[in-house]
Amino acid sequence: MVNQLIKIFWKRDLKKKTKGDHNFFEFWHNGIFITKTKTSHNSQDIDDYLIKAMSSQCKVDKSFFKEFANCSKSKEQYIAELTKSGVIIPIPEKAENSKK
Repeated sequence: MVNQLIKIFWKRDLKKKTKGDHNFFEFWHNGIFITKTKTSHNSQDIDDYLIKAMSSQCKVDKSFFKEFANCSKSKEQYIAELTKSGVIIPIPEKAENSKK
């Protein structure tokens, strides 16, 4: 399960960093660090406790995280969820100077 999750995180453009016994996955949006989660290097199954912890680290609820990890939610839907919850604050478009 861990190896599958790593592949899914790569597909979603989460940046991988390895430190000690863990892989850290960071999510950046528009050049701004948003969140990170981690996995172990082992191939153990991810139980409900770890799913809850990882969903919390990714700043979404457990059901959304499960769908995201099972590829039924896209990166765009993840961004929309984070925007809806206020984790991502949309950058306002610059208004064009009007001609006088």
